[in-house]
Amino acid sequence: MPGAGTYALWNGVAAAKAGAITAATVSASVTIAQPFDTVFTSGHTSTTGGVVATNTGNVGTTFSSSVGLAAGTSPALAAVIPVSVWPVASVTACTTAATVPAGAVTGTLAMLALAAPTTGFLVAGASYAFCVRESMDVTSAPGIASGSVVNPVFTATVTAGTVWSSTAAAGLAQTFVDDIAPSAPTGLTGRSGSTSSVALSWTAATDNVGVVAYDVYRSGTSAPIGSTAATSFTDAGAAASTSYTYSVVARDAVGLTSPAATALADRTAPGTPTLTLTGTTGSTATLSFSAADNVGVSAYTVSRDGTAIATVGGATTTYTDTGLTVGVHRYTVTASDAAGNVSAPSAPVSAAGSYASGSWYQLVNAASGRCVTVPSPIANGGVLTQSACAGPASGAQEWLLTTSSGTTATVTSALPSLVTGQYLWAGARTAPVAVTSSRTATNGSTLWTFTVQADGSFTIANTITGDNGNGNGNGFGNTTTLCATGAAAGGGQLTTTTCTAGVSTQSFFLRQVTP
Repeated sequence: MPGAGTYALWNGVAAAKAGAITAATVSASVTIAQPFDTVFTSGHTSTTGGVVATNTGNVGTTFSSSVGLAAGTSPALAAVIPVSVWPVASVTACTTAATVPAGAVTGTLAMLALAAPTTGFLVAGASYAFCVRESMDVTSAPGIASGSVVNPVFTATVTAGTVWSSTAAAGLAQTFVDDIAPSAPTGLTGRSGSTSSVALSWTAATDNVGVVAYDVYRSGTSAPIGSTAATSFTDAGAAASTSYTYSVVARDAVGLTSPAATALADRTAPGTPTLTLTGTTGSTATLSFSAADNVGVSAYTVSRDGTAIATVGGATTTYTDTGLTVGVHRYTVTASDAAGNVSAPSAPVSAAGSYASGSWYQLVNAASGRCVTVPSPIANGGVLTQSACAGPASGAQEWLLTTSSGTTATVTSALPSLVTGQYLWAGARTAPVAVTSSRTATNGSTLWTFTVQADGSFTIANTITGDNGNGNGNGFGNTTTLCATGAAAGGGQLTTTTCTAGVSTQSFFLRQVTP
Protein backbone atom coordinates (compact mmCIF):
# COMPACT_ATOMS: atom_id res chain seq x y z
CA MET A 1 0.00 0.00 0.00
CA PRO A 2 1.23 3.53 -0.56
CA GLY A 3 2.85 5.05 2.47
CA ALA A 4 0.66 8.17 2.39
CA GLY A 5 -2.37 9.38 0.68
CA THR A 6 -5.77 8.06 0.25
CA TYR A 7 -6.64 4.49 -0.81
CA ALA A 8 -9.81 2.83 -1.83
CA LEU A 9 -11.39 -0.15 -0.24
CA TRP A 10 -11.83 -2.24 -3.35
CA ASN A 11 -14.07 -4.77 -1.82
CA GLY A 12 -15.95 -2.38 0.30
CA VAL A 13 -14.58 -3.76 3.52
CA ALA A 14 -13.66 -1.15 6.06
CA ALA A 15 -10.50 -3.00 7.22
CA ALA A 16 -8.19 -5.65 5.76
CA LYS A 17 -8.33 -9.19 7.17
CA ALA A 18 -5.17 -10.54 8.71
CA GLY A 19 -3.90 -14.21 8.36
CA ALA A 20 -0.83 -16.51 8.48
CA ILE A 21 1.12 -17.86 5.47
CA THR A 22 3.31 -21.05 5.98
CA ALA A 23 6.25 -21.81 3.64
CA ALA A 24 6.16 -25.37 1.97
CA THR A 25 8.54 -27.45 -0.16
CA VAL A 26 7.76 -30.14 -2.81
CA SER A 27 10.71 -32.36 -3.64
CA ALA A 28 11.67 -36.02 -4.23
CA SER A 29 14.72 -38.24 -4.37
CA VAL A 30 15.44 -41.67 -5.89
CA THR A 31 18.32 -43.87 -4.78
CA ILE A 32 19.51 -47.35 -5.70
CA ALA A 33 19.88 -48.56 -2.19
CA GLN A 34 20.62 -52.23 -2.92
CA PRO A 35 23.18 -52.46 -5.78
CA PHE A 36 22.72 -54.42 -9.00
CA ASP A 37 25.33 -56.52 -10.85
CA THR A 38 26.33 -54.47 -13.87
CA VAL A 39 27.59 -57.33 -16.11
CA PHE A 40 25.69 -60.35 -17.44
CA THR A 41 28.02 -63.32 -18.04
CA SER A 42 27.83 -67.09 -17.68
CA GLY A 43 28.67 -66.61 -13.98
CA HIS A 44 26.22 -63.74 -13.42
CA THR A 45 22.92 -64.37 -15.11
CA SER A 46 20.57 -62.80 -12.52
CA THR A 47 20.73 -59.75 -10.28
CA THR A 48 18.37 -58.29 -7.64
CA GLY A 49 18.58 -54.68 -6.48
CA GLY A 50 16.54 -52.30 -4.36
CA VAL A 51 15.28 -48.81 -5.27
CA VAL A 52 13.91 -46.19 -2.85
CA ALA A 53 11.78 -43.17 -3.89
CA THR A 54 11.38 -40.56 -1.09
CA ASN A 55 9.10 -37.52 -0.68
CA THR A 56 11.72 -35.12 0.62
CA GLY A 57 9.31 -32.18 0.72
CA ASN A 58 7.45 -31.03 3.83
CA VAL A 59 3.95 -31.65 2.58
CA GLY A 60 2.16 -34.84 1.66
CA THR A 61 2.03 -35.51 -2.07
CA THR A 62 0.87 -37.96 -4.64
CA PHE A 63 3.65 -39.82 -6.38
CA SER A 64 4.32 -41.97 -9.42
CA SER A 65 7.29 -44.23 -10.19
CA SER A 66 8.42 -45.91 -13.42
CA VAL A 67 11.28 -47.73 -15.15
CA GLY A 68 12.66 -46.23 -18.34
CA LEU A 69 15.60 -46.72 -20.71
CA ALA A 70 18.21 -44.07 -21.30
CA ALA A 71 20.04 -43.36 -24.55
CA GLY A 72 22.63 -45.94 -25.51
CA THR A 73 20.45 -48.91 -24.63
CA SER A 74 20.60 -51.91 -27.01
CA PRO A 75 17.00 -52.66 -28.03
CA ALA A 76 17.91 -56.30 -28.72
CA LEU A 77 19.40 -56.73 -25.25
CA ALA A 78 16.50 -54.90 -23.51
CA ALA A 79 14.08 -57.24 -25.28
CA VAL A 80 15.59 -60.41 -23.75
CA ILE A 81 16.11 -59.33 -20.11
CA PRO A 82 13.11 -60.44 -18.02
CA VAL A 83 12.31 -58.11 -15.09
CA SER A 84 10.12 -58.46 -11.99
CA VAL A 85 9.25 -55.48 -9.74
CA TRP A 86 7.49 -55.69 -6.35
CA PRO A 87 7.12 -53.37 -3.32
CA VAL A 88 8.84 -54.11 0.00
CA ALA A 89 8.95 -52.52 3.42
CA SER A 90 12.73 -52.33 3.25
CA VAL A 91 15.24 -52.83 0.45
CA THR A 92 17.20 -55.11 2.75
CA ALA A 93 14.77 -57.77 1.56
CA CYS A 94 15.99 -57.34 -2.03
CA THR A 95 18.41 -60.28 -2.12
CA THR A 96 19.07 -63.04 -4.63
CA ALA A 97 17.31 -65.44 -2.26
CA ALA A 98 14.10 -63.41 -2.18
CA THR A 99 11.02 -65.03 -3.69
CA VAL A 100 9.19 -63.02 -6.31
CA PRO A 101 5.63 -62.62 -5.02
CA ALA A 102 2.61 -63.49 -7.11
CA GLY A 103 1.57 -59.87 -7.53
CA ALA A 104 4.86 -58.66 -8.95
CA VAL A 105 4.90 -56.64 -12.14
CA THR A 106 6.74 -58.69 -14.77
CA GLY A 107 7.88 -58.34 -18.35
CA THR A 108 11.02 -57.67 -20.31
CA LEU A 109 12.99 -54.53 -19.63
CA ALA A 110 11.77 -53.14 -22.93
CA MET A 111 8.14 -53.86 -21.98
CA LEU A 112 8.37 -52.25 -18.51
CA ALA A 113 9.79 -49.10 -20.06
CA LEU A 114 6.49 -48.75 -21.90
CA ALA A 115 4.26 -49.72 -18.98
CA ALA A 116 2.13 -47.24 -17.00
CA PRO A 117 3.80 -45.84 -13.83
CA THR A 118 2.96 -47.00 -10.34
CA THR A 119 1.08 -44.30 -8.35
CA GLY A 120 0.26 -43.61 -4.67
CA PHE A 121 0.45 -41.03 -1.84
CA LEU A 122 3.45 -40.24 0.29
CA VAL A 123 3.32 -38.13 3.40
CA ALA A 124 6.18 -35.69 3.96
CA GLY A 125 9.43 -37.58 4.45
CA ALA A 126 7.95 -40.97 3.55
CA SER A 127 9.55 -43.44 1.12
CA TYR A 128 8.40 -46.08 -1.35
CA ALA A 129 10.78 -49.08 -1.66
CA PHE A 130 10.69 -51.79 -4.29
CA CYS A 131 12.83 -54.69 -5.46
CA VAL A 132 13.88 -55.20 -9.06
CA ARG A 133 15.10 -58.59 -10.31
CA GLU A 134 16.67 -58.88 -13.75
CA SER A 135 17.86 -62.06 -15.46
CA MET A 136 19.33 -63.05 -18.81
CA ASP A 137 19.76 -66.40 -20.54
CA VAL A 138 23.32 -65.80 -21.66
CA THR A 139 23.46 -69.33 -23.12
CA SER A 140 21.09 -68.21 -25.88
CA ALA A 141 21.61 -64.70 -27.17
CA PRO A 142 21.56 -64.95 -30.97
CA GLY A 143 22.14 -61.64 -32.67
CA ILE A 144 23.20 -59.82 -29.50
CA ALA A 145 26.76 -58.58 -29.71
CA SER A 146 29.05 -59.00 -26.74
CA GLY A 147 29.43 -55.59 -25.10
CA SER A 148 25.82 -54.55 -25.70
CA VAL A 149 24.52 -52.22 -22.95
CA VAL A 150 21.16 -51.45 -21.34
CA ASN A 151 20.62 -48.25 -19.28
CA PRO A 152 17.60 -48.67 -16.98
CA VAL A 153 16.45 -45.48 -15.24
CA PHE A 154 14.22 -45.47 -12.13
CA THR A 155 12.13 -42.27 -11.89
CA ALA A 156 9.81 -40.87 -9.15
CA THR A 157 7.60 -37.75 -9.36
CA VAL A 158 5.87 -36.10 -6.38
CA THR A 159 3.01 -33.66 -6.98
CA ALA A 160 1.21 -31.17 -4.67
CA GLY A 161 -1.93 -29.63 -5.98
CA THR A 162 -2.07 -29.08 -9.66
CA VAL A 163 1.04 -27.04 -10.32
CA TRP A 164 3.73 -28.02 -7.83
CA SER A 165 5.78 -31.12 -8.60
CA SER A 166 9.30 -32.48 -8.41
CA THR A 167 10.99 -35.37 -10.27
CA ALA A 168 14.11 -37.39 -9.36
CA ALA A 169 15.83 -40.32 -11.14
CA ALA A 170 18.64 -42.83 -10.65
CA GLY A 171 20.13 -44.98 -13.41
CA LEU A 172 22.79 -47.58 -14.07
CA ALA A 173 24.50 -49.24 -17.03
CA GLN A 174 24.49 -53.02 -17.46
CA THR A 175 26.52 -54.91 -20.08
CA PHE A 176 26.25 -58.35 -21.67
CA VAL A 177 29.67 -59.96 -22.11
CA ASP A 178 29.91 -63.17 -24.18
CA ASP A 179 32.25 -65.55 -22.37
CA ILE A 180 30.82 -68.83 -23.75
CA ALA A 181 32.86 -70.56 -26.47
CA PRO A 182 31.19 -72.42 -29.36
CA SER A 183 30.71 -76.17 -29.22
CA ALA A 184 32.96 -78.37 -31.32
CA PRO A 185 31.89 -79.12 -34.91
CA THR A 186 30.93 -82.74 -35.44
CA GLY A 187 31.03 -85.28 -38.25
CA LEU A 188 34.19 -83.98 -39.88
CA THR A 189 35.05 -85.99 -43.01
CA GLY A 190 37.64 -85.55 -45.72
CA ARG A 191 37.76 -87.06 -49.18
CA SER A 192 39.98 -86.56 -52.18
CA GLY A 193 38.50 -84.02 -54.56
CA SER A 194 41.38 -84.53 -57.00
CA THR A 195 45.04 -85.49 -56.86
CA SER A 196 45.81 -82.05 -55.39
CA SER A 197 42.75 -81.29 -53.27
CA VAL A 198 40.82 -82.59 -50.28
CA ALA A 199 37.15 -81.77 -49.76
CA LEU A 200 36.18 -81.37 -46.08
CA SER A 201 32.69 -81.17 -44.62
CA TRP A 202 31.26 -81.12 -41.10
CA THR A 203 28.12 -80.46 -39.06
CA ALA A 204 27.75 -76.92 -37.73
CA ALA A 205 28.84 -75.99 -34.22
CA THR A 206 26.51 -74.16 -31.86
CA ASP A 207 27.13 -70.93 -29.96
CA ASN A 208 25.04 -68.76 -27.63
CA VAL A 209 25.46 -65.75 -29.92
CA GLY A 210 26.59 -67.32 -33.19
CA VAL A 211 29.56 -68.87 -34.98
CA VAL A 212 31.19 -66.41 -37.35
CA ALA A 213 33.89 -68.64 -38.85
CA TYR A 214 35.52 -72.06 -38.93
CA ASP A 215 39.32 -72.23 -38.96
CA VAL A 216 40.85 -75.23 -40.75
CA TYR A 217 44.22 -76.70 -39.79
CA ARG A 218 46.17 -79.40 -41.64
CA SER A 219 48.35 -81.95 -39.83
CA GLY A 220 49.20 -79.74 -36.88
CA THR A 221 49.84 -76.45 -38.67
CA SER A 222 50.13 -73.60 -36.16
CA ALA A 223 48.14 -71.21 -38.36
CA PRO A 224 44.92 -72.04 -40.19
CA ILE A 225 45.24 -72.98 -43.86
CA GLY A 226 41.89 -71.28 -44.39
CA SER A 227 38.72 -70.00 -42.77
CA THR A 228 35.11 -70.18 -43.89
CA ALA A 229 31.64 -69.32 -42.64
CA ALA A 230 30.29 -72.43 -44.38
CA THR A 231 30.41 -76.04 -43.17
CA SER A 232 32.68 -77.20 -45.97
CA PHE A 233 36.16 -76.35 -47.18
CA THR A 234 38.43 -77.50 -50.01
CA ASP A 235 42.14 -77.77 -49.35
CA ALA A 236 43.60 -77.05 -52.77
CA GLY A 237 47.19 -77.41 -51.59
CA ALA A 238 47.20 -81.09 -50.70
CA ALA A 239 49.97 -83.24 -52.10
CA ALA A 240 48.97 -86.21 -54.24
CA SER A 241 48.55 -89.59 -52.52
CA THR A 242 49.32 -88.06 -49.12
CA SER A 243 47.13 -88.55 -46.06
CA TYR A 244 46.50 -85.62 -43.72
CA THR A 245 44.91 -85.11 -40.33
CA TYR A 246 42.61 -82.09 -40.45
CA SER A 247 41.24 -80.09 -37.53
CA VAL A 248 38.34 -77.65 -37.68
CA VAL A 249 37.70 -75.08 -34.91
CA ALA A 250 34.57 -72.93 -34.59
CA ARG A 251 35.08 -69.25 -33.69
CA ASP A 252 32.59 -66.64 -32.45
CA ALA A 253 32.59 -62.86 -32.83
CA VAL A 254 34.72 -62.20 -29.74
CA GLY A 255 37.33 -64.76 -30.78
CA LEU A 256 36.31 -67.57 -28.45
CA THR A 257 37.10 -70.92 -30.07
CA SER A 258 35.64 -74.39 -29.74
CA PRO A 259 37.40 -77.68 -29.16
CA ALA A 260 38.73 -79.03 -32.43
CA ALA A 261 37.01 -81.60 -34.59
CA THR A 262 39.66 -83.89 -36.04
CA ALA A 263 39.58 -86.40 -38.89
CA LEU A 264 42.05 -88.24 -41.04
CA ALA A 265 41.72 -87.64 -44.78
CA ASP A 266 43.11 -90.96 -45.94
CA ARG A 267 44.60 -90.48 -49.38
CA THR A 268 47.16 -93.30 -49.14
CA ALA A 269 46.30 -96.43 -51.08
CA PRO A 270 47.02 -99.84 -49.59
CA GLY A 271 50.27 -101.45 -50.58
CA THR A 272 50.39 -103.85 -53.52
CA PRO A 273 48.93 -107.15 -52.32
CA THR A 274 50.85 -110.38 -52.31
CA LEU A 275 48.98 -113.19 -54.09
CA THR A 276 49.58 -116.91 -53.83
CA LEU A 277 47.86 -119.84 -55.56
CA THR A 278 47.36 -122.37 -52.76
CA GLY A 279 45.54 -125.10 -54.67
CA THR A 280 43.65 -126.08 -57.81
CA THR A 281 41.26 -128.80 -58.90
CA GLY A 282 39.70 -129.32 -62.31
CA SER A 283 37.37 -126.33 -61.95
CA THR A 284 38.51 -124.47 -58.83
CA ALA A 285 41.44 -122.32 -57.86
CA THR A 286 42.12 -121.26 -54.24
CA LEU A 287 43.96 -117.98 -53.72
CA SER A 288 45.57 -116.42 -50.66
CA PHE A 289 46.39 -112.70 -50.45
CA SER A 290 47.21 -109.85 -48.08
CA ALA A 291 48.06 -106.15 -48.16
CA ALA A 292 49.01 -103.43 -45.67
CA ASP A 293 47.36 -100.01 -45.32
CA ASN A 294 47.97 -96.98 -43.11
CA VAL A 295 44.41 -97.25 -41.76
CA GLY A 296 43.24 -100.69 -42.78
CA VAL A 297 42.18 -102.70 -45.81
CA SER A 298 38.40 -102.77 -46.15
CA ALA A 299 38.07 -105.02 -49.21
CA TYR A 300 39.93 -107.15 -51.75
CA THR A 301 38.84 -107.51 -55.37
CA VAL A 302 39.80 -110.69 -57.24
CA SER A 303 40.13 -110.56 -61.02
CA ARG A 304 40.47 -113.41 -63.49
CA ASP A 305 41.92 -112.67 -66.91
CA GLY A 306 41.44 -108.94 -66.34
CA THR A 307 37.78 -109.13 -65.20
CA ALA A 308 36.71 -108.72 -61.59
CA ILE A 309 34.95 -111.85 -60.37
CA ALA A 310 34.61 -111.25 -56.62
CA THR A 311 35.03 -108.70 -53.81
CA VAL A 312 35.56 -109.86 -50.23
CA GLY A 313 35.88 -107.99 -46.93
CA GLY A 314 39.23 -106.82 -45.67
CA ALA A 315 39.28 -109.45 -42.94
CA THR A 316 39.02 -112.19 -45.59
CA THR A 317 42.34 -113.10 -47.15
CA THR A 318 41.39 -116.18 -49.20
CA TYR A 319 39.08 -116.83 -52.12
CA THR A 320 38.14 -119.97 -54.06
CA ASP A 321 37.12 -119.53 -57.67
CA THR A 322 34.74 -122.32 -58.58
CA GLY A 323 34.27 -121.13 -62.15
CA LEU A 324 37.69 -122.11 -63.47
CA THR A 325 37.37 -123.15 -67.10
CA VAL A 326 39.65 -124.84 -69.58
CA GLY A 327 43.06 -123.34 -70.13
CA VAL A 328 45.51 -121.30 -68.09
CA HIS A 329 44.02 -118.24 -66.35
CA ARG A 330 45.72 -115.25 -64.77
CA TYR A 331 44.54 -113.97 -61.38
CA THR A 332 45.29 -110.61 -59.79
CA VAL A 333 44.05 -108.96 -56.58
CA THR A 334 43.68 -105.30 -55.61
CA ALA A 335 43.14 -103.96 -52.08
CA SER A 336 40.97 -100.96 -51.20
CA ASP A 337 40.41 -98.99 -48.00
CA ALA A 338 37.35 -97.30 -46.51
CA ALA A 339 38.29 -94.00 -48.15
CA GLY A 340 38.10 -95.57 -51.61
CA ASN A 341 41.85 -95.70 -52.25
CA VAL A 342 42.77 -98.69 -54.42
CA SER A 343 46.13 -100.40 -54.57
CA ALA A 344 48.06 -101.43 -57.63
CA PRO A 345 47.19 -104.98 -58.75
CA SER A 346 49.22 -107.84 -57.37
CA ALA A 347 51.67 -109.75 -59.47
CA PRO A 348 49.60 -112.28 -61.43
CA VAL A 349 49.46 -115.97 -60.67
CA SER A 350 48.26 -118.58 -63.13
CA ALA A 351 45.98 -121.56 -62.69
CA ALA A 352 45.04 -124.13 -65.30
CA GLY A 353 41.47 -125.36 -65.54
CA SER A 354 40.42 -128.70 -66.97
CA TYR A 355 38.40 -129.12 -70.11
CA ALA A 356 34.72 -129.68 -69.49
CA SER A 357 33.68 -132.80 -71.31
CA GLY A 358 30.73 -132.37 -73.61
CA SER A 359 30.87 -128.59 -73.51
CA TRP A 360 30.87 -126.08 -76.31
CA TYR A 361 33.60 -123.45 -76.74
CA GLN A 362 34.32 -120.43 -78.89
CA LEU A 363 37.85 -120.09 -80.28
CA VAL A 364 38.74 -116.49 -79.47
CA ASN A 365 41.65 -114.84 -81.25
CA ALA A 366 43.96 -113.57 -78.49
CA ALA A 367 45.05 -110.58 -80.59
CA SER A 368 41.79 -109.37 -82.09
CA GLY A 369 39.20 -110.78 -79.70
CA ARG A 370 37.28 -112.25 -82.66
CA CYS A 371 35.91 -115.76 -82.89
CA VAL A 372 36.77 -118.47 -85.40
CA THR A 373 33.70 -119.30 -87.49
CA VAL A 374 32.87 -122.85 -88.44
CA PRO A 375 32.82 -122.98 -92.28
CA SER A 376 30.17 -124.83 -94.22
CA PRO A 377 31.68 -126.87 -95.76
CA ILE A 378 35.51 -126.89 -95.63
CA ALA A 379 38.11 -128.81 -97.60
CA ASN A 380 41.67 -129.84 -96.78
CA GLY A 381 43.97 -126.82 -96.79
CA GLY A 382 41.01 -124.50 -97.00
CA VAL A 383 40.41 -121.40 -94.92
CA LEU A 384 38.78 -120.57 -91.64
CA THR A 385 37.46 -117.10 -90.97
CA GLN A 386 37.23 -115.01 -87.82
CA SER A 387 34.58 -112.41 -87.12
CA ALA A 388 33.02 -110.55 -84.22
CA CYS A 389 31.93 -113.03 -81.59
CA ALA A 390 28.18 -113.60 -81.67
CA GLY A 391 25.88 -115.08 -79.09
CA PRO A 392 25.86 -118.84 -78.69
CA ALA A 393 22.47 -119.06 -80.39
CA SER A 394 24.09 -118.11 -83.71
CA GLY A 395 25.37 -121.67 -84.02
CA ALA A 396 28.29 -120.78 -86.29
CA GLN A 397 31.11 -120.20 -83.77
CA GLU A 398 30.87 -123.17 -81.43
CA TRP A 399 33.27 -126.07 -81.15
CA LEU A 400 32.30 -129.17 -79.19
CA LEU A 401 34.70 -130.62 -76.61
CA THR A 402 34.60 -134.20 -75.39
CA THR A 403 37.05 -136.20 -73.30
CA SER A 404 38.39 -139.31 -74.96
CA SER A 405 40.65 -140.80 -72.31
CA GLY A 406 42.54 -139.58 -69.28
CA THR A 407 43.56 -135.99 -69.87
CA THR A 408 43.29 -136.33 -73.64
CA ALA A 409 40.71 -133.94 -75.08
CA THR A 410 39.01 -134.34 -78.41
CA VAL A 411 37.38 -131.25 -79.85
CA THR A 412 34.95 -131.76 -82.70
CA SER A 413 34.13 -128.66 -84.64
CA ALA A 414 30.45 -128.55 -85.43
CA LEU A 415 27.44 -126.34 -85.67
CA PRO A 416 25.30 -127.12 -82.63
CA SER A 417 22.17 -126.31 -84.62
CA LEU A 418 19.77 -129.22 -84.57
CA VAL A 419 18.33 -127.91 -87.82
CA THR A 420 21.41 -127.96 -90.02
CA GLY A 421 23.45 -130.68 -88.31
CA GLN A 422 26.49 -129.22 -90.13
CA TYR A 423 29.88 -130.66 -89.17
CA LEU A 424 33.35 -129.61 -90.25
CA TRP A 425 34.33 -132.13 -92.95
CA ALA A 426 37.77 -132.88 -94.25
CA GLY A 427 37.30 -133.05 -97.97
CA ALA A 428 34.83 -135.82 -98.87
CA ARG A 429 35.40 -137.72 -95.68
CA THR A 430 32.30 -138.70 -93.80
CA ALA A 431 33.63 -138.54 -90.27
CA PRO A 432 33.85 -135.31 -88.25
CA VAL A 433 37.31 -133.81 -88.17
CA ALA A 434 38.96 -134.32 -84.77
CA VAL A 435 40.67 -131.43 -83.02
CA THR A 436 42.99 -132.55 -80.26
CA SER A 437 45.97 -131.55 -78.18
CA SER A 438 47.36 -135.06 -77.85
CA ARG A 439 45.36 -137.48 -79.98
CA THR A 440 47.30 -139.36 -82.63
CA ALA A 441 45.63 -139.19 -86.00
CA THR A 442 45.28 -142.33 -88.01
CA ASN A 443 43.85 -143.46 -91.30
CA GLY A 444 44.42 -140.16 -93.07
CA SER A 445 42.27 -138.01 -90.79
CA THR A 446 42.60 -134.26 -90.88
CA LEU A 447 43.49 -133.03 -87.38
CA TRP A 448 43.30 -129.59 -85.85
CA THR A 449 46.11 -129.79 -83.30
CA PHE A 450 45.93 -127.44 -80.31
CA THR A 451 49.26 -126.58 -78.64
CA VAL A 452 48.93 -124.92 -75.20
CA GLN A 453 51.05 -121.80 -74.61
CA ALA A 454 52.37 -120.55 -71.26
CA ASP A 455 49.63 -117.94 -70.95
CA GLY A 456 46.88 -120.50 -71.48
CA SER A 457 46.30 -119.69 -75.13
CA PHE A 458 46.59 -122.15 -77.99
CA THR A 459 48.15 -122.25 -81.41
CA ILE A 460 46.12 -124.24 -83.90
CA ALA A 461 47.61 -126.33 -86.71
CA ASN A 462 45.99 -128.35 -89.47
CA THR A 463 47.71 -131.71 -89.72
CA ILE A 464 47.07 -134.31 -92.43
CA THR A 465 48.60 -137.75 -91.92
CA GLY A 466 48.42 -141.12 -93.75
CA ASP A 467 46.86 -141.79 -97.09
CA ASN A 468 43.58 -143.34 -95.97
CA GLY A 469 44.74 -146.49 -97.79
CA ASN A 470 44.07 -145.10 -101.24
CA GLY A 471 47.58 -143.89 -102.10
CA ASN A 472 46.34 -140.79 -103.87
CA GLY A 473 49.24 -138.68 -102.66
CA ASN A 474 47.15 -135.67 -101.72
CA GLY A 475 49.55 -133.93 -99.34
CA PHE A 476 49.42 -136.26 -96.41
CA GLY A 477 51.82 -135.37 -93.63
CA ASN A 478 51.52 -131.64 -94.24
CA THR A 479 51.19 -129.49 -91.09
CA THR A 480 50.24 -125.84 -91.37
CA THR A 481 49.44 -123.33 -88.62
CA LEU A 482 46.61 -120.84 -88.71
CA CYS A 483 48.18 -117.49 -89.52
CA ALA A 484 46.95 -114.00 -90.29
CA THR A 485 48.34 -112.25 -93.33
CA GLY A 486 47.53 -108.81 -94.65
CA ALA A 487 43.94 -107.83 -94.00
CA ALA A 488 43.42 -111.11 -92.23
CA ALA A 489 45.39 -109.76 -89.26
CA GLY A 490 42.49 -107.41 -88.60
CA GLY A 491 39.98 -110.17 -88.32
CA GLY A 492 39.43 -111.64 -91.78
CA GLN A 493 40.57 -115.02 -93.11
CA LEU A 494 42.85 -117.38 -91.25
CA THR A 495 44.85 -119.40 -93.76
CA THR A 496 46.06 -122.89 -93.11
CA THR A 497 49.28 -122.40 -94.96
CA THR A 498 52.84 -122.20 -93.79
CA CYS A 499 53.23 -118.96 -91.86
CA THR A 500 55.19 -116.27 -93.65
CA ALA A 501 58.48 -115.35 -92.04
CA GLY A 502 58.06 -112.47 -89.62
CA VAL A 503 54.30 -112.96 -89.22
CA SER A 504 53.42 -113.96 -85.68
CA THR A 505 51.56 -117.17 -85.07
CA GLN A 506 47.97 -116.61 -84.06
CA SER A 507 46.96 -117.52 -80.50
CA PHE A 508 43.47 -118.46 -79.39
CA PHE A 509 41.60 -118.91 -76.12
CA LEU A 510 38.76 -121.30 -75.45
CA ARG A 511 35.65 -119.55 -74.11
CA GLN A 512 33.01 -121.87 -72.79
CA VAL A 513 29.51 -121.13 -74.08
CA THR A 514 26.04 -122.64 -73.82
CA PRO A 515 24.42 -123.04 -77.26
